[in-house]
Amino acid sequence: MAAVFPTFRDRLLENVARQFEKRRKAINHKGGTLVVEANGGSDAVEHLVVRFEMLSPRPVLIVELSEKHFMSLFVLSGWSGKRGKVLVRLDAVRVLDRAAEIVSTFESTIASVWNFDQPDSHDEVVAQSVLDRWQELLIRSV
Repeated sequence: MAAVFPTFRDRLLENVARQFEKRRKAINHKGGTLVVEANGGSDAVEHLVVRFEMLSPRPVLIVELSEKHFMSLFVLSGWSGKRGKVLVRLDAVRVLDRAAEIVSTFESTIASVWNFDQPDSHDEVVAQSVLDRWQELLIRSV
């Protein structure tokens, strides 16, 4: 599906969708395709899934957001021998209400993971820096 963003009742989802709309062209010019899956404004649980599919054999970047500030991040390998292997995972965490920073971090993650997945390995330092960057957006409990 093309990058079409619906409206959402949830404020964070709505703000993130609008930020992605603003940055859609810039993101698509990074050498891939932005794909959006969403169900907004329905009686079901609202969610937004944004996939950035880089030109093969580059990784696929997926960010899933749902109501109540839940987010998951996945970076999947694009190499044919290990296509779909999870290289970076941040699953079912709660994020702060910072839509612009979420989209900005998404864009910087695209740049970070562009070359880090190789046929026989991937760069653990880059993977950790990606996780550290996303950790800054998480709600922490004391």
